[in-house]
Amino acid sequence: MRRRTKTWNALAGLTWHNDPMSMRPRHAKDTPEINYWWVLVFAVTFTALCWVLYTPADGSASGILTALLNRVSELVPALNLTDSAGLDKIVHSSAFATVTAAALLTGWRRDIVIGLSVIHAGLSEIIQAYFIRGRTGQALDIVADVAGILIAWLIVALLVKKEETHE
Repeated sequence: MRRRTKTWNALAGLTWHNDPMSMRPRHAKDTPEINYWWVLVFAVTFTALCWVLYTPADGSASGILTALLNRVSELVPALNLTDSAGLDKIVHSSAFATVTAAALLTGWRRDIVIGLSVIHAGLSEIIQAYFIRGRTGQALDIVADVAGILIAWLIVALLVKKEETHE
C-alpha cells in the first residue's frame, strides 16, 4: 500500500513533506509550499464573509450580521451593540483580516493575496450598493476592509518572521 502511494505521488510529480496536507510539485523547488489546511480555513472564512456581505436586507429579512447583533443585544442589553457607531467598521476590519490572514498562511503569493483582497473590498461595496436589495455601499467600509487586510498582512509577516528566527 505504501509503495502504491509513493508511485502515484511520483507520477503526479508531487513531493510530500512533514505535513501530509502540504505539498508542491518537484519541479517547483523555489515556490512556497501550499498548506491545504490553511486553504480549507480560507475557504470556510471566505464563504462566511461572502454570506454576510451579500445577504439581502429588506423589511422582512434583515442581513445575517444585523440579525445576529440584534439577538446578542437582546440577550445582553448592557452591550448595546446596535447603537455602536464603530462596531460595523470593526466587524468589516475583522472579517477581512481573518480571510486575508488565512489566505496568506496558505502559501499563496503575498502580492496576489493582498491585491485580490483589496479588489474584493472595493467590489463588495459596489455590489452591495447597486445589486443587493436593502444594502448600501459605503466608502468608509472600504477603508475599514483595507485596514483589516493591512493588519492581517502585518501580523502574518511578524509571525512568519518570528517563526523563521526560532528555527
